[in-house]
Amino acid sequence: MSVKPVVSRVLLTPNLVLAIAAYQDGIYFDMRLFLSKLVIKRSPCASHPMYSTSGYYGRIMTNSSFPVVTSWLTTWGVGRLPKLFACLPCMHLIVAEHAAWSGNVELLETIHTTFGLPPQHERVLILLAIEKNHLHVLVFLRACGYKVGNHIETIASAIKPDNLPLVRFLHTTNERVFQEDIPRLFSAAVQSGDIGLVQYVLDQSDMLSALQQDASYVMIAAYGGHYDVTLALLALGFDATALTIDAAVSGDSLKLVQHLYDLGGYNCTISPMDAAAGQGHLDLLLWLHAHRNEGCTTRGFTFAVHGGHLEVVQFLHIQYPDTIDRAELSSFVATAAAKGHWPVVQYLLQHKLCDFSRGILDGIASSGQVHAAQWLVDNQETVGFKTTCTTEAMTHAASNGHLAMLQWLHQHHPAVGCTTQAGYNAISNGHVEVVQWLMAHGYFEGVAANAVVEAIGRGSFDGTTPLLQCPQDYMEAPNVAALGTAMKRAASLGHVGMIRWLVQSGTHVCACALARHIRNWLQDDLMDHWLRKKACGCANHG
Repeated sequence: MSVKPVVSRVLLTPNLVLAIAAYQDGIYFDMRLFLSKLVIKRSPCASHPMYSTSGYYGRIMTNSSFPVVTSWLTTWGVGRLPKLFACLPCMHLIVAEHAAWSGNVELLETIHTTFGLPPQHERVLILLAIEKNHLHVLVFLRACGYKVGNHIETIASAIKPDNLPLVRFLHTTNERVFQEDIPRLFSAAVQSGDIGLVQYVLDQSDMLSALQQDASYVMIAAYGGHYDVTLALLALGFDATALTIDAAVSGDSLKLVQHLYDLGGYNCTISPMDAAAGQGHLDLLLWLHAHRNEGCTTRGFTFAVHGGHLEVVQFLHIQYPDTIDRAELSSFVATAAAKGHWPVVQYLLQHKLCDFSRGILDGIASSGQVHAAQWLVDNQETVGFKTTCTTEAMTHAASNGHLAMLQWLHQHHPAVGCTTQAGYNAISNGHVEVVQWLMAHGYFEGVAANAVVEAIGRGSFDGTTPLLQCPQDYMEAPNVAALGTAMKRAASLGHVGMIRWLVQSGTHVCACALARHIRNWLQDDLMDHWLRKKACGCANHG
């Protein structure tokens, strides 16, 4: 019988293993992918039907969960799932969601037969299947005992273009659709613009006469730009007394506008040109300009600038110069810059249609457009102003994670600085590299900048600069309350990369405080799992 080397016996001593594990995440190397940067925020309210209509799951699946889970499954396969679920129990639901979202019934069946699908999560899986129009997933979930059609909200959320087979399935499996629910379903069908869904809901109703007397349905179709549905409702005798060309313009349907114009009898005011300008519908503007004489107001130009529609701004500048209100444009051009509408802002400055203010560079910094900021510097004499900014410029850039913009501001306006909130906002929003840059350049309150630079070196912060170890140790006199609030917000938003970086040491805010915060919000995700494990080895409260 072989004897273990002395080194192995020492390293495998139970107490030593526990001590080492206290400083690790307690998971296998391949699973660290799920703790790399951002995890999905989850709470019981997330399964409420309202989230299906707001695109809640669409956003988190597309931006966070789907690419990460896909990569892991491609590399490791379903055979690794038992170990994954053992190490990270909350991944059970996340992988099931991935299967429902991607339409992978085979994976769903594996999870169902091997691990089970918790009934309390049925709403989430159903909403994901509906979001992606996966009828076969709904059929499978129903076979598993899920009540896929037992909520009128579920059916209403499924009424989207090209979803007729799925809606029919949900309707036929729901025994509680009453006639009083029909107006709601019909409104959703009209809003979808799917003529097949409109006809299907009508076929299930015995209240056609009541629906026909409601003028809102024709208006919903027109405002949605649904030409076919609008004409179908008119042909069925629906009340069209409220229908105007204005409504058709708002729906961006030139075809419907032309049709109503040819029919005659439908009112048109100056509002359509203003609305078309604000929505960037140049084709409608050109048609209205050629066929109507109502014109537009100053709101049209203002709306176009606010929406960032350069071609519309150019058209109105040439054709309707009297509608330009310089004072009004000057008052919110900074907002247009902050929204990233630099081509429009540049046009206004070049043609001297607005006054320059420090807020313009602040807005540009907020959207991170370094090239726009440089243009302002290079063209100061041409446009007749001197480029200046406020502390909000660097604060906004830090809050939004624009590191290159921060570096530009540091070079060109070092004396302006930023507010104390800049660093805390960057923490809240998960911008690790930005926080480290602020610390190294003296922009984070209470931080020993020289010590930070000595620890990481004077790199260019181009992505190759090493991350500072135990960053809280370098915060000699921070606003602890503000730091704690920022870290709690980062934890709530799922910025696990930021939290793992900051709680390497609990000098000011420890894992225990964050874990309690997460539990108070009933959050159940990888952040909660990791913080609970980290809190177990907390030196402050261990």
